[in-house]
Amino acid sequence: MIAFFDLETTVHRRKGDTPAVIEFGAILLDQKALYEKQVFSTLIKPRTGPNVAPITERSANINGITENMVQNSPTFADVADTIFRMLDGNIWAGHNIKGFDNPRITEEFRAIGRVPPRPSGMIDTYHLLKRSFGKARAGNLRLNTLGKHFGLGDERHRALADVGLNIEVLKSCATVIFLEKNFASMFSLGRPEGGEKESPAEAGDAEKGEGKASAPAAAKGTEQKSKQPGVAEKTDAYAATSAIPMMSEKDKRKLLTAAMEQKKTVWIRYNGGTNPMQPRPIAPLGWKDHLVKATCKQSGSERHFREDRITEVISKVWSE
Repeated sequence: MIAFFDLETTVHRRKGDTPAVIEFGAILLDQKALYEKQVFSTLIKPRTGPNVAPITERSANINGITENMVQNSPTFADVADTIFRMLDGNIWAGHNIKGFDNPRITEEFRAIGRVPPRPSGMIDTYHLLKRSFGKARAGNLRLNTLGKHFGLGDERHRALADVGLNIEVLKSCATVIFLEKNFASMFSLGRPEGGEKESPAEAGDAEKGEGKASAPAAAKGTEQKSKQPGVAEKTDAYAATSAIPMMSEKDKRKLLTAAMEQKKTVWIRYNGGTNPMQPRPIAPLGWKDHLVKATCKQSGSERHFREDRITEVISKVWSE
């Protein structure tokens, strides 16, 4: 199973302080169908000690958990068995759990003289989305930023609520990536300026997974093959929208230079990288001999693209 979990802790007052866990929340999901199998949440009366940070006004301002709220709550030792069963042997998932939550779990179990639970795998959604979703789409990729981006609300800094938000954010990100991969001409970081609204026929094709063209003939369901010489037959969803021949160096330079001048994003096919020939959005920044310096909108990083490996540039410039 996948154990999505989150912790709320006290905040250190000085260097050397150790945060204490004051709330634990987890949702166990079926590993194949991703439905809820178990939910657990509890406030925790924090452990004390010379180097353990207590609940302070500062920590209460962050998560809203006060001394009075945890006064009659169980200690970590009281709920350790339940937490161990939720986590041990399952896939652990959470936002920045590698850097924060995992070390706190280890500290709490060791503080009561017990062996910490061990995961069978790890999904740190912050690092996953940084790698696969990219900061270009949703800023700093903090849970609060992602929640607002997808209209899911703010991060509440309460364990179970933030676990639920994390799961919904991950689902939304996965949906965006899935749609962009299969219908690149319709789903992107920005809509085409002055673009036409999709027809009912096109919407039906998208629902069926066909990814057909917006041309009248395609909308009517008639099959047409390009008669232009040198046009390669294309199989992915974006290519199906229009068969584009290999572009001349002059045409590529013209479109890319225009995008640089207008500070706009264009789509290209690039014969290289991890997904060769898959449409990708870039923001061209300048020329260096026969290299195009650009920001890759999927990863958010700057890189150089060899002009001779750019096989196509979409004729429409896409706005940010």
